[in-house]
Amino acid sequence: MRRPEATFTHDAPSAAAVKAIGLLRRPASLEDRVEEKALEYLPAEDVYIDCARAAHTAGGRSLLVVVARNTNLAQPEPARCLDATHARLLQLLAHQSRRVSSTALKIFGQLRFGREHESTVPHEGVFVFDHSAADVGGGGGGGSLEDFMKRGAFISSGDETRSVLTGIVPDGVARIEVEYPRRVSRGRYYKPVVPDFRSWRARARACWGVIASRGAGLRRL
Repeated sequence: MRRPEATFTHDAPSAAAVKAIGLLRRPASLEDRVEEKALEYLPAEDVYIDCARAAHTAGGRSLLVVVARNTNLAQPEPARCLDATHARLLQLLAHQSRRVSSTALKIFGQLRFGREHESTVPHEGVFVFDHSAADVGGGGGGGSLEDFMKRGAFISSGDETRSVLTGIVPDGVARIEVEYPRRVSRGRYYKPVVPDFRSWRARARACWGVIASRGAGLRRL
C-alpha cells in the first residue's frame, strides 16, 4: 500500500486540543517554526503547521509537539491481500510443529480480524519529536486526542543499559503510572535486563498542570 503523505493547514487546532495542551495556548516563537518538508512523511491530514510548538525538558532535551486534524488514515486491508498472506503463512508452517502452527495461525487470525475491522473514523492526533535548531528528529505518536488524554504522548531513547522516557501529558495530570510486562520472551536473544519490580508510580508535583499551561508541560522520568 502507498505510504500516505501529510497535508497541511493554517487553521487552529480544536478547542479540546488547545484546552488539553498548554503549549498550544502560548504565542508562537521563532523556535517553533518548522518547514512542511520536515513533516511531510507524517501519516496525517491537515497538520496544524502554524501551531507546532517546541519545548524543553528539565534534563535539557528539546522536543517538538505537532497536532493534526486527522491522524487516522487507516484503510481496511483488501481480502485478497489477507488471503495471499494466509496462503504464504501455511507454506512457511508446512514443516513446523503443531504447537508452532497453531500459535502462528491464532495470531494471524487476530491480526486479520483487526485489519478487516479497523476504524476509519477521522480523529485529531498528537505527535512528539526530538527537535533541534537544525532538524526534526525521531519521535512518534499520532494517536487520537482521546487516547492522549488517557496516556499522554511519550518517546524513548537509550542503549542496552539505560533508557530515557520523555513526553507530554494533558494539563492537570498529577500522577503517571508506568507498567512493565509481567512476562518477557525467553527466546534465543533473551537477556534478563527487565527490572525486578512490576510497576511503579511516579508522582509529579500537583502544579504540573500549571507548568503545562505555561508551555512547559514536560517531564523526564
